[in-house]
Amino acid sequence: MKLAVLVITWLACMLMPAEMIKLNIGSKKTYPIVTGAEVGSMYIADHRYIANYHTANASRQDITRAVIVVHGKHRDAWNYYRAVQSAVKVSAVNASNIFIIAPLFLSTWDLDLAKPTSLIWKDNSWMDGGDAINYTISSFSVLDYLVSHFSDKNRFPNLDSVVITGHSGGAQLVQRYSLVGNDSTDGINLRYVIANPSSFVYFNEYRPRNVDPIRCPDWNTWKYGIVKPPRYVLESQRVKGLTDLGSALETFAARDIVYMNGQYDNFTSGNALDTGCEAEAQGVSHIDRGLAYWSYITSILPLSNFNQDIEIVPRMNHNATGMFCSTAGLYAILES
Repeated sequence: MKLAVLVITWLACMLMPAEMIKLNIGSKKTYPIVTGAEVGSMYIADHRYIANYHTANASRQDITRAVIVVHGKHRDAWNYYRAVQSAVKVSAVNASNIFIIAPLFLSTWDLDLAKPTSLIWKDNSWMDGGDAINYTISSFSVLDYLVSHFSDKNRFPNLDSVVITGHSGGAQLVQRYSLVGNDSTDGINLRYVIANPSSFVYFNEYRPRNVDPIRCPDWNTWKYGIVKPPRYVLESQRVKGLTDLGSALETFAARDIVYMNGQYDNFTSGNALDTGCEAEAQGVSHIDRGLAYWSYITSILPLSNFNQDIEIVPRMNHNATGMFCSTAGLYAILES
């Protein structure tokens, strides 16, 4: 009976959004319409804005949880908004208590969607925490601002938790941010939910698989290791933690992080899998890399204040909506 209910819930979630909205390559891009969402531009700093999809007509008094969902390499924030929206609809939570925002890290390929004040990144450098090409603002800084925005009791007086989640490429950004981001939230719980990333940042030279440093000279540089991190990391207070590995690990271990992997996300090519030698040193597939990283951090992180968990979603492949709508996804993102 319980299994039947879970299957029905998952099917309802998967069928709720229509097919993914894709923009026609070669045609002028426009923002797709998503029912229940507004397209906005949020001020970040110095007259620069980040495009986003966010919950329409929300009552700030009612909001108790903000969900920041980061798109993947295709920069389709609208589809990721809909994925979380679908999860909300089949969850046990009151939808009026949830505010969803899906920032859009515009690329040089997305100029049709940009305004003169929009932040724009080269290719998908936002995944690494890189700076925008038209202003010295990191994608990590965007997440800092969003966390600060929702932690402000003057804006959201009853909000008590912020969840930052991403799938695939978005999960790569969230995973790096979980190490170096600003977690000052004035008593509001901050959780990171990291689903099916293609790679992780390692804290030392250990890798699950052998790597030839001559053929793969960047195997330990950021975003795969902590060598040569981006400007944000060097200039933030976290740089001391990254230099002093013990301090960094103690802080990182205490962060509320849930790693999620699909049981069937085991393809060795395709599905947005990073097949570079740097990533191959971490495992052969998304789930292989996820399990290897979990084994790694549980062996290296201090367990006295360890606050992280891993969930393997049964019979799930590389699918954002399926991951978010799973029992584990609903619990991590919305219900706990």
